[in-house]
Amino acid sequence: MEELPCTVVYAETENRKVTSFPDHDLGICFLYSHRIPDDAIAAPHEWVNFHPGPLPEYRGRNIAYHAIMNQADSFGATIHYMDAEFDTGEIIEVARFPIEPHHTAGDLVRLSHLQLSGLFEKYVVKLLQGRVSSQPQSQGRYYRKTLIEDTIELTPQQSRKVRALTVHPRFHATTTIGGMKYKIVPTDEDAGDSGPQVRLRE
Repeated sequence: MEELPCTVVYAETENRKVTSFPDHDLGICFLYSHRIPDDAIAAPHEWVNFHPGPLPEYRGRNIAYHAIMNQADSFGATIHYMDAEFDTGEIIEVARFPIEPHHTAGDLVRLSHLQLSGLFEKYVVKLLQGRVSSQPQSQGRYYRKTLIEDTIELTPQQSRKVRALTVHPRFHATTTIGGMKYKIVPTDEDAGDSGPQVRLRE
């Protein structure tokens, strides 16, 4: 990497909230989901965020889940300048990729992180040299952090078939989604008369 006349302070937060920062000209957030304090983000400071989704349509939390549920054609990653709101600052670049029928939310997260790594390599030296070109965001949507129900309801006939095909731990019912086969396995072997709770396992 090119040597620049600047000091870089790096902190691995493990996504814990940080409330104070050393004196700085530029701050960089990479997969950090907490709000930067107003005094740290106010002029003359500049902050850049690496967001694991395409902006402006996927601001906020659990966005891979929402992209699949919305039947989106594509997903991606964004580098943008930060302002006082979440994920609304001027966009430097959005990198997109198509959502394939077999993609899970985990696949979208993994591919988004790969795009973020590429954006980091492309822009980090440019950012340390000064402000790079950016464009204001258009109208978008913010997804708040909410509890997502992870139980898939089956019809009575489907439930009976799952029970009939389950001889745990040897045999389980399966289903195919987007060309990918999943097993339906019990999560609680002592579920009693209510029957096993089920989850989809790839």
